[in-house]
Amino acid sequence: INLDITPKKDLVFKRLFGSKGNEEILKDFLESILDVKIDSLVLDLNTELLPEFYEGKQTRVDVRTRLSDGTEVNIEIQSDAKKYSDDRCLQHWSRIYSNTIKKGEKYTNLSKTICIWIIDGKVYEEFEDVDSKWQIMNQKHMLTNHFNKLEFYIIELQKLRDSDKIKPNKKEFWLWFIDHTNEELVRMACENNDRIKEAREQLDKIRADEELMDKIRLQEEFEWDQNTSLANAREEGEAKGRAEGESIGEAKTKRETTKRMLELGADIEFIAKATGLSKEEIEKIKEDK
Repeated sequence: INLDITPKKDLVFKRLFGSKGNEEILKDFLESILDVKIDSLVLDLNTELLPEFYEGKQTRVDVRTRLSDGTEVNIEIQSDAKKYSDDRCLQHWSRIYSNTIKKGEKYTNLSKTICIWIIDGKVYEEFEDVDSKWQIMNQKHMLTNHFNKLEFYIIELQKLRDSDKIKPNKKEFWLWFIDHTNEELVRMACENNDRIKEAREQLDKIRADEELMDKIRLQEEFEWDQNTSLANAREEGEAKGRAEGESIGEAKTKRETTKRMLELGADIEFIAKATGLSKEEIEKIKEDK
């Protein structure tokens, strides 16, 4: 199990960019990606998006913020490129966008919603750009202004590492800090940007936080166990159905991991975020122990 603690670990990323008190770090990062001046932003937003219907899929986002002009921004860190998909990105966007108005309000009150996905890999082979911006546009007239409430920014860190060109600008410095594979470039980024230097100092504190390290270790073990169980389930599932086999393997892994987390004293909210189980399901497992 790899415990190399970098900003690409989602718990670390959330602590650096999603914690209340780190607004200036997040603001500086967003200004570099969106290429806009941000007056202020708020971070104390709910990252658990409940489904509209009882049986709908629950969505948890990594970082969610609202800019001073009302724009909603969701940032996701994806360490496994295979788990990224256009559909997943659209689902996150649509859930946040549809929740920016309340029942009875006008549709014109819906807020512009931006999703930023940082992927530790390469997903779009068609072009070499490290970061790409996606919008809806009129195909004939190439206009976007009538559908300007939707924007996606996809950042592929493998392309950053593959590039033989280094651009000493604010955006690239932030991306090198998040990627954290080239210590010399991370050091250069800190020397040229006080907010990145501040983020680096916080990263050092996170690495010294034993409680958080235990949580990261638990999450790593869960993901490793889950991937192993799913692989075994796929092989066994040939006889009784692949979907059924995967479902059984995943459920068993989540249950065993939840038991281990409870024994180690992890709180129910953290277990829910790590495993995807509901708080009610975790309470039931706790009672059955």
